[in-house]
Amino acid sequence: MSHWYQQDGQAKHRIVGANGAERDTTLRDARTSHLAPSVTTIISELASPGLTDWMAMEAIKQALFEAPMLPDNLEPSAIRGIFSRSREATKAKAALGTTIHKAVERALRDDAISIEHAKEIAATLTWLESLSRALWEPEVSFSHPLGYGGTTDAVCRNDKIVVDFKTKEFRAGDDVAVYDYHVMQLAACAVGVGIAKAEWTCREWEESGIKAFNLFISTTTPGLTVPIPWTPKAMHRGFAMFVSCLDLWQARNKYAPAWSVPLNAIRLKG
Repeated sequence: MSHWYQQDGQAKHRIVGANGAERDTTLRDARTSHLAPSVTTIISELASPGLTDWMAMEAIKQALFEAPMLPDNLEPSAIRGIFSRSREATKAKAALGTTIHKAVERALRDDAISIEHAKEIAATLTWLESLSRALWEPEVSFSHPLGYGGTTDAVCRNDKIVVDFKTKEFRAGDDVAVYDYHVMQLAACAVGVGIAKAEWTCREWEESGIKAFNLFISTTTPGLTVPIPWTPKAMHRGFAMFVSCLDLWQARNKYAPAWSVPLNAIRLKG
């Protein structure tokens, strides 16, 4: 499902259709209402090796789990069934990630800590406080004149820090892999919320004092977190890659919001 944003930065992921029923917003709706695609929608133009590998592993796990009950000669329908059930497992894990995200947001916004995920929340808040004791804004939505929108997990404008939370199954000592799309998302969000500028050179990124992190939150070891910092140089590169994806997305879909400026209006410099 694609996500969409209004020019004022408000999310518009779902609309009420002509039949009065609520449904997911489509590209056709976006054209009519001049909505902007989300950062993650744009980045999905790229292959996601980490996600692909994870889904393949989940399918293999499901097949091994069901192996004792399967016949020697599998029909295509049986294989599709295994894959479908593995997808249900991945959806459940994604739902857990969403629950933890919302619990952290609630804690940052209202100081309300969910008992169910108290360890994950406490570890996250402690880490954020170690970065800055200034105000942290959770779930900051935005739209940018280049024609994209999004929501940032946590922003500290006072100290120019942007953070994206990622939930993942891992234990102490495990390697936590990161990919280009992680820094692309952070860079696009930093520009989107206004703590960075689209036209910045690499040197300007470095001189800005901006800080960016992915914070990986373990879903198998409650309270375990691993922060991954990104350098200003990596952020500059990440934003350049993001703009290339945005260009591709707009060309492929033959669409950009009426209120957006042409991508050639900015000059990305080294």
